[in-house]
Amino acid sequence: MSKQALSTESANESANFTLSQVPWWKSTMVVIMVWSIFAFIWTSTSYVDGFAENPVNQREWDFKLNFTVLIPYILLNSILAVFFNKYAEKLSRPHVLCLLFVTLILLFVPIAEFYQLIIFVQKLSNRWPDMLDIEKSYRPVYFSQSAMHTSLAFFGQVFYTHWLLHHQREIAFEKAIQQNLSLKIRILQGKLEPYFLLSSLENIQKLIHSTAQAEANTALVRLSNLLRYVLEHDANEAIPVADEMQFLRDYFNLQKLCLGQGFSVTWDKEERDWHSYTCPGLILLSLADSSICQMLKGYANDHQILELQFKCFVVNRQFCASFSFPQTKVLPQDGNPGYIMVGQRLEILFGGQAQLSMQNNLQEQRQAISIHFPLQAISND
Repeated sequence: MSKQALSTESANESANFTLSQVPWWKSTMVVIMVWSIFAFIWTSTSYVDGFAENPVNQREWDFKLNFTVLIPYILLNSILAVFFNKYAEKLSRPHVLCLLFVTLILLFVPIAEFYQLIIFVQKLSNRWPDMLDIEKSYRPVYFSQSAMHTSLAFFGQVFYTHWLLHHQREIAFEKAIQQNLSLKIRILQGKLEPYFLLSSLENIQKLIHSTAQAEANTALVRLSNLLRYVLEHDANEAIPVADEMQFLRDYFNLQKLCLGQGFSVTWDKEERDWHSYTCPGLILLSLADSSICQMLKGYANDHQILELQFKCFVVNRQFCASFSFPQTKVLPQDGNPGYIMVGQRLEILFGGQAQLSMQNNLQEQRQAISIHFPLQAISND
């Protein structure tokens, strides 16, 4: 898939972004709980104010009345919660919010005020309100409290929805980053496998041309086993370190067949239960291949023995490995695809916790490619 197609797909997903659906009854229960707390605070402050004004004739503790007065706002808030949850992206646009708020103030506030008038007239006079009551109550100055409660219900839901959208977008963004990194690792792995295959086939071809048929057949069998291992293990999959080392040993044996007696490997492995630890799959293969290719480049016309030394050990919960070989004129990082790909994979998987480096030992006239990254124990789950 092209970058343009990926960008278009990401844009479409962003445009169609919706909140995860919440059952209406859950939203209603939360709204009732919040407004109940508000009614309790309102009742408490009214009681304190009434007691301060007249200690003898205190205002009664009437939580039921205050909660009854707030019922229209509870219904409004419940409806808003359901619609904002279902149409969060559309309702979060500024012009839609302004239009909705003005509509609520013009239509809902008069209805809520009339409802309150009925409640208070029924409580005080036990009758229905008449036109005189309506004329006294329906004045703009008396609408302020209803407008405040309506605004509280509306903007409370707006702020909560915007916070929820922001939170879920952050989660989606982190998920997209992880998917992008996983895709990048797969791309790097896709580059690694053909490179490894091409290198091995070239060496087997040399065996065939040199009439070493038995060695060529054995090399093909080992190559098929190695490729089966590559196909069975994902590059982003954590596998036991012991399996990775066995794969590396099989790879070295394949190279010994292809390169002949002029190639030797010294294996220095710390004694440890490597089955209990994991590492990224195929992380050492490209470094081993890079080291061998480096030696072949440096001594293509010489008959010097190609001696590769492999070491691995653990220091401070870090897996450390190095591939040491005779010093050559060209450094591995100069256009070497295996070295570059390993560096990119380490950066994606471990960030600053991993390192890939190149050292020169002038005294022994050897070079070494070293790698270290966090070592993780296999989970018992």
